[in-house]
Amino acid sequence: QVARAQMTKDVLLKQELEIARELQNKLYPPPPESLGAVHIAAKAVPALETSGDLYDFIHLDQSRIGIVVADVTGKSMAAALMMAMARSVFRAEARQSLSAGEVLTNVNTILCADTSIKQMITAWYGILDTHTLTLRYANAGHPFALLRRQGAVMELEAFGLPLRALADLAYAEETITLQPGDCVLLHTDGVAEMMNARRELFS
Repeated sequence: QVARAQMTKDVLLKQELEIARELQNKLYPPPPESLGAVHIAAKAVPALETSGDLYDFIHLDQSRIGIVVADVTGKSMAAALMMAMARSVFRAEARQSLSAGEVLTNVNTILCADTSIKQMITAWYGILDTHTLTLRYANAGHPFALLRRQGAVMELEAFGLPLRALADLAYAEETITLQPGDCVLLHTDGVAEMMNARRELFS
């Protein structure tokens, strides 16, 4: 009787987690279309049923698009809920400013003001002008974006503490002009922490 009850509980929990995963997947938007010379691809692969990883595309005007990649600490349901909340805050604040640093600063202020939140969030936010190919970006403790240009790979360095690490932070903004053939890779630490079959980190 106890084993049957536990089995029923496990089945219900699995169903609930599967529903949560489906709902979270719906929050990941498809890559935007019709961006001229710019092509964007995106994919999320959670380690568990749900995750705290976030990516989003935010239409700002005819030529500009906001791009968010973020990671909430932890892999629990709480992280997934926090991810959904952070997505809403980013969407609201991105439309208030065309400064990537200012958007991160404002998002941090809002999240720090909510004392019910315990997790920190690493985040990269960029504003891509698809006409001029200018990319303005700021970083809150997130892994650096990678730029592949003419066969060489470099890190797009930008520094800042994770969101909710401290209140009243101001995030600096960096700018780069993309060239034909450039490839920019945005990712979470799940990529850097991938292991081979012998559980060794890839270099």
